[in-house]
Amino acid sequence: PLIGTQKGIWLAATLYFLVGAGIFWLTQTKKVAKLLISCFIFLSIFIGFVLPSWNKHFLVSGPFANWRFFVQDSREQAEKRMQSSQLLFYKEGLEGVVAVKRLGDQLFLRINGKTDAATVLDMDTQILSGQLPMLLHPDLQDVLVIGLGSGVTLGSVETHPLKTVE
Repeated sequence: PLIGTQKGIWLAATLYFLVGAGIFWLTQTKKVAKLLISCFIFLSIFIGFVLPSWNKHFLVSGPFANWRFFVQDSREQAEKRMQSSQLLFYKEGLEGVVAVKRLGDQLFLRINGKTDAATVLDMDTQILSGQLPMLLHPDLQDVLVIGLGSGVTLGSVETHPLKTVE
């Protein structure tokens, strides 16, 4: 997480190239071949260094969940759709990428490209997920909520008088 996924891959590839070049230089190969291979290796490392950063909008767009957009639309349409929202927060961690995007008056919390919470579209589902079990049980005292997301479901559960909530 300190250097990010893209730079981490570049760093690992660079180390592999350098180790390979070192081993190659120790072999009994002609100097011309060593020079050509070394030039190729250092050119590859340089190209990786100067490549532009990955498109963060694409990384958090969830192509696995929204694959229809990527299959049916042209590249320009897909890029326009991704750029239509504003990326408010982006952070790479050990287990995933967390992002907050704004589209009009809606906010979306995305983890690894999957929307886990939104301020408009699925707010009813988040609230109902907390209320429905509470209303179906006659005397709930202890409740376990698995998964926090944005905390709306937990907040919905806590509108009821309970002894403990985990």
